This record gives sequence, structure tokens and C-alpha cells, in this order.
Amino acid sequence: MSKTCLVRFDNNKYSVSASAVGRPVEIHAYADRVVIRQDGRIVAEHPRCYGRGETMYDPWHYVPVLARKPGALRNGAPFKDRPGSSIPRRGKAAAIRSPGRRRTSRVGAIVRALDGPLAPISCASVTAFRPCADCRDLKTCPVRLIMVEARNAIADVLDNRTLAEMRMLADPADLEATHPI
Repeated sequence: MSKTCLVRFDNNKYSVSASAVGRPVEIHAYADRVVIRQDGRIVAEHPRCYGRGETMYDPWHYVPVLARKPGALRNGAPFKDRPGSSIPRRGKAAAIRSPGRRRTSRVGAIVRALDGPLAPISCASVTAFRPCADCRDLKTCPVRLIMVEARNAIADVLDNRTLAEMRMLADPADLEATHPI
């Protein structure tokens, strides 16, 4: 198990949870997927790759790393080919620098980079707006109004919390298992 959160199997590499680094894992290969376990719990599951020299990343495996190295979202291999995988440089969801503290990343920026818009439906999205086919009036549509309210509530929480704060909420045992990369 490498310190880059990758295991090698059948001439390919698969990412695993950062908490699994530095300890042995078991690899269970099936025709359609690869399941990686450590101490009986699943630390990764990927579609099986039959090529050679390929790397299968799950960017969520690297979130604990981002708490320590926010620049990895912009520069790290697991995030390079993801659409919108850079933290904005300005605005509420941007990476920030607090006086006397190192740079930290807002959780909202990370979620947007890994999963896309926060809105539950496209007509409520700020970044990927698309009107619904059956909506007659965007300003009065009750479904859209509720979904915009939900999106704003989610954004308010995620954009006002940092990965460092999220890390403080973690179980100390989980933090001990996280290997510094």
C-alpha cells in the first residue's frame, strides 16, 4: 500500500481511502469490479480495469489529504481530469488565507469540484442552470423555489466550513489511521 493512496493489482493502480495508507490490504477481484478491504472493512471499490498501466482514482479517497494540502485539489493527479476541479481564487467558496494560519479550503469548493453543483435539480443551480421542461414560470414555480432554498442552505453550511474544521469533527481514531502524504 503506497503513501499515494494507491494499490497495484494486475498491472493497474487503484486508489484507496487515505486512512488505509501504510497498512496491508486485501484485494478481491471480480469480473466487473475490484474491492479492497482492510481489517474486514471496504476501503475502496472500483470498476475493474483490464488495460495495462492505468490508474483508477476516486477523488473522495483524498479528502483527508486536502485538509493538510489544499493545493492538491488544483495540482493533484486524482483531480486533474475532473471538470471544474480547481478551487476558485476569489469569492465565498474560494480557498482562503487566514491571518497567521496556513491556507485552508472551503468544503463547498471541494464538493463542487468533485461532484458538481450543489443544487438538487438543475433549475435551482447557480453554475449549471437549466430550466425544467414542464416549468411555466421560473419566478413562481413552487418546486424550483423550494429547491433554490435547499441549495442556498446547503451552500451556506458548506461554504462557511473549512476542511480543517471538518477534520476536527472526525473521530480521533480515524485521524490516527490517516497517514500523512
